[in-house]
Amino acid sequence: MTLYLLRHWRGELSLPVSYLVNGFLLSVVVTITLSLIANGLLAEMHSALLLSVVIIVIWVFFFAIALWQFVGIWRSAVNHMARGGKRGWAIITRYMVIVGTIFAVGAFVSQGVPQLRETFEYAASESDLSAHEQRMQNGGRNIEFTGGFTFGVAPKLSHFMEAFLGLRRSQ
Repeated sequence: MTLYLLRHWRGELSLPVSYLVNGFLLSVVVTITLSLIANGLLAEMHSALLLSVVIIVIWVFFFAIALWQFVGIWRSAVNHMARGGKRGWAIITRYMVIVGTIFAVGAFVSQGVPQLRETFEYAASESDLSAHEQRMQNGGRNIEFTGGFTFGVAPKLSHFMEAFLGLRRSQ
């Protein structure tokens, strides 16, 4: 596996393999996998700081994969011409690498930066919010929730409510 990764990085794989398998197909697989992992983690996460770390790891992984893909595809396009391949395919491929790089940077600027900024701000301000408390009222017919609605409160409140079925919404 390491040899394969290195061969792609050096541009030693054929242009179709570099572009279609390591570029297109891998992008689809990584996007679906990261989405499933992130959604699974976020559903169970109860810490804003941990959320920030997960988002950083996802973006670092995204850039590491993109860098490996773009460099390997670019080098494969250069080597494609040296191996006697059609110059047109090499030019189109390098153009697509430039477009892909622009889109990757654009995705980070439009999505990654706001995600990171918001999660760090939330993690920093979470301690400023007042503590929350929930309790039963009216003989177990109502629930009262007071305090700050901090990260992870919704699942805790949901579990609390599930423990006492038949609750009515508090006014």
